[in-house]
Amino acid sequence: MKGKVFQHAVLMTTKNFFPKYTIEIRPEMLTKVSSRQGYFATHIVGMFNMSSILKKQNTFLKPEYRDFVKGKIIRSIF
Repeated sequence: MKGKVFQHAVLMTTKNFFPKYTIEIRPEMLTKVSSRQGYFATHIVGMFNMSSILKKQNTFLKPEYRDFVKGKIIRSIF
């Protein structure tokens, strides 16, 4: 789509149903600490337009952890 900027999203969940495909979220990985234990589900990835989502928690992965999570996603999918 011309002129649109797309981002990728990884599901954040409190369930660890498939440990092979999850990364435990440590407090230092996020811009805002969560009160609950969480995981990135690296086998559930989507592409979306930033203007089309609602940022309820306003919590994001810190840039220094991006390559770590990205690598796990690539290994999980391929």
